[in-house]
Amino acid sequence: MTRRHLFFTIPFVLRAQGGGPPARFQGALGYHANRRHSLLFGGQAANGNLLGDTWLWDGRRWEQYQGNGPSPRTGHALAYHPSSKRLLLFGGQGSNGPLNDLWLWDGHQWYQGPAGPMAARRNHALFLHLANDRVMLAGGYTESSAKPLDDVWEWNGRSWRELYAMGPTPRSGAGAAWYEPRKSAIMTGGHAGDRGFRNDTWLWERSNWNQILLDQAPPPRYLHSLATVGNRDAVVLFGGAGTDGYPLADTWIFESQSWKLLETPAAPSARAGAACCWDAARKRVLLFGGAANPAQPFGDFWTFDGGSWTWSKTG
Repeated sequence: MTRRHLFFTIPFVLRAQGGGPPARFQGALGYHANRRHSLLFGGQAANGNLLGDTWLWDGRRWEQYQGNGPSPRTGHALAYHPSSKRLLLFGGQGSNGPLNDLWLWDGHQWYQGPAGPMAARRNHALFLHLANDRVMLAGGYTESSAKPLDDVWEWNGRSWRELYAMGPTPRSGAGAAWYEPRKSAIMTGGHAGDRGFRNDTWLWERSNWNQILLDQAPPPRYLHSLATVGNRDAVVLFGGAGTDGYPLADTWIFESQSWKLLETPAAPSARAGAACCWDAARKRVLLFGGAANPAQPFGDFWTFDGGSWTWSKTG
């Protein structure tokens, strides 16, 4: 069975094991710090259908939430807002095009938040700026302009506000996560339309972008997985789709202001569009699904402890 192959072309599949969430491409994972569980929502199934299911991970098992929630979608994003104790879900690609709706998970149920004035989009970055107690929305792709976006918005727990700052080129499919040593959020990679794939690294500080110029960086890519590694004061990057059309299976660590390629004895197979988040209670990065071919997504579940990957049989 081939483990490395052209993205979007050659079929390959690992299906969900033993009662966990079904396989999916471009779902989203987020951690609810108050309830100490992680939430997986949506994505694209193997048959091409969009998913609207909600799954909760408590460190031992998956449990499916049976109540009402957001409509089925892919390319959406999740982020936690600490002071309101809510997980935010924004946007994505629905059955009729990109979305700009906001949903809030209070730890028990979903409810719809106030609509914002921003363009509907998919493959955007949604991330916490812990020092500001704000959830930030950046970039993505909207069909109305047929090009990626470079706008930045912040959520204060009640409403959205647009911020105006010079920064990264417009892009979609970038990764973003909180970086504790600089009290800033880091964003890297993505696809910048006719400017191609990116591998630049930016920090969103209190109100502006600052680029970090580095001697070494991961190769350009998009739809990669990026998450805080809280027990290491670092950020981990895994996989994505590279410039040559191949999915990637490399693991990179950003710490001490530099990227380092991490060799691990085991790791997820090459893929893009995997959902990931930092689980602070278990001190692990969680990674679920993704695909080397979106028509045949993976359903495997992995954890990362800051140094190595472990496959979970409960995935």
